[in-house]
Amino acid sequence: MAFRRSRLLVVSCLLWAAASLSACAAARVARERDAWFEKELGSYPFPESCGAIWPRVLRLLAARGYSLAEPDRAVAGEKPLDPFVAPFTLSSRTRQTEAGGLTVTTDWNREWVRYRVVGTPAGPAACQVAFTRTTQDSLDDPGSTSSYRDWQMSLDLLREVDPAAASRIEAGTPR
Repeated sequence: MAFRRSRLLVVSCLLWAAASLSACAAARVARERDAWFEKELGSYPFPESCGAIWPRVLRLLAARGYSLAEPDRAVAGEKPLDPFVAPFTLSSRTRQTEAGGLTVTTDWNREWVRYRVVGTPAGPAACQVAFTRTTQDSLDDPGSTSSYRDWQMSLDLLREVDPAAASRIEAGTPR
């Protein structure tokens, strides 16, 4: 009986160690992927001016279900907001930044996620686009939010603008 317990304890410890190593490996790969995307997309100059790429940015946000303010909704091909709802939206319409770029913030979706997108000129016909995803972590504490750069949205935009570059970046992604 003691032998069975000892064997069970050894097996349990081995399973725990394997699970721990697996979790560590997954975390390492996630860090490597983030570092890769930061290197490849962090300052990637999309081959269009900010004004030219912006309708694609707005359509991507709308296609993912993120509500935009007027007049961005029309640019994205969305119906206008109901006049009774429009005053209560927390989205902000596209505005020009001091650097000559563009910025927009969506409203919160049903999962309490929203995006802030900033386009920064990177030459006469190029724009760096950064998608920042913000999540409200607690409904009890509206100030409890977390934000991070969403590389997947940048990659999705790149797939639309320059599919060959997107394929090149995806091919080198750590797995």
